Amino acid sequence: MANPSFAKSTYKLQNTIVRELNNAHIFLEQIVPVLDDAKTTYSKSKSRKEKRYYVPSTKKGKFAKRTDVELKVIYDQYLNSGLYVNRPGFCRHLGTMENGLKRGVYE
Repeated sequence: MANPSFAKSTYKLQNTIVRELNNAHIFLEQIVPVLDDAKTTYSKSKSRKEKRYYVPSTKKGKFAKRTDVELKVIYDQYLNSGLYVNRPGFCRHLGTMENGLKRGVYE
C-alpha cells in the first residue's frame, strides 16, 4: 500500500530542488552578459600591474594578485566551460545529450 505522506514529502522536495535549479539557471542567464563585458574590459587593458583580490582563508582574509591578462584567462575559462556545462542549450549544436557524452562535452 502506498504511503501518501511519503509521496507528498517527495513531491515537495522535488519541487524545491527544481525551483533551486531553475533559480541557478536564471542567475546564469543574467550574469553571463555582465561577465562578458568584464572580460572585454580585461582584454583591452594594457596594464601589466598586479592587483589584489580578496580570497577566503581558514584563518583570515587573504589576497591574491592577478594581472588583467590573467583575469581575462580566468573569465575565458569560466565562460567557456564552468558556467556553461549545466546550462540548457549548451550542447544544442550536438543534438542530444548522448552525442555530448560521446564527444566529452557533458561530465
